[in-house]
Amino acid sequence: MDVGIANFRFSQPEVKIRVGDTVRWTVKSGTHTTTSTDKVWDSDHLATGSQFSFTFTQPGTYSYFCSIHTGMQAVVIVEG
Repeated sequence: MDVGIANFRFSQPEVKIRVGDTVRWTVKSGTHTTTSTDKVWDSDHLATGSQFSFTFTQPGTYSYFCSIHTGMQAVVIVEG
């Protein structure tokens, strides 16, 4: 599953995937992070053109945000 990051937002505010799936975030413009609210992952700063991937091994709802622009928020829903 691909999620773009541009214009101070995540391209998909909600993503539904299955256990074992990977989400790949790609920064289309600016510098951003993808940081889970519960500290499951943190991409650190990503510049334009950079990517970060995370494979989800447990079902659940994972909220995340950009630690630089905290108003940027989204969620990954992982179904078993």
